[in-house]
Amino acid sequence: PWALVALACSVIVQGVALGLFQVAYSDGVVQGLPPSARGVAGSLTIVTRTVGVMTGAVVWLAMLGGAPGSPGVFVAIYLVAATLCVAGFALAARRLGD
Repeated sequence: PWALVALACSVIVQGVALGLFQVAYSDGVVQGLPPSARGVAGSLTIVTRTVGVMTGAVVWLAMLGGAPGSPGVFVAIYLVAATLCVAGFALAARRLGD
């Protein structure tokens, strides 16, 4: 039962922290941009948050020494997703530069 309590507490803390931080972060990123660029900027805030969560999961998994099952598949999927995110950043930066 203690493991379940610890898990519930950590999920609650993470949810509250994301709720407090994400609104201010998104507003700060989008506020200074012209309306035509706000969609891309909003999308990039979501991408950066997702990359951060994925990176944290991989680092945590590495610190714990892996998990039962096949962590190699998780890392491989993470690398594919990270590559797609970098490509998305490059395309967005290029589009914003036009």
